Amino acid sequence: MIEFLSSWAKSLGVAIVVVSILEMLLPNNNTKKYIRMVMGIYIIFNIIAPFINNKNFLNLNEINLDTYVETRK
Repeated sequence: MIEFLSSWAKSLGVAIVVVSILEMLLPNNNTKKYIRMVMGIYIIFNIIAPFINNKNFLNLNEINLDTYVETRK
């Protein structure tokens, strides 16, 4: 699970850097707002897609919380 989240964070970081670089290269004209909207949809897709593709992997019912919670007396 940690590997999945780590790879998700890395790919999201790369997507944000690429979109930022492309946004800096865009000229200031009327189409800039439409291109920014498409890049925003691309970022949202990168955020959501791994969780949709790995529904079975992220089954929260199988997680045993007792192994992660420390009880203090």
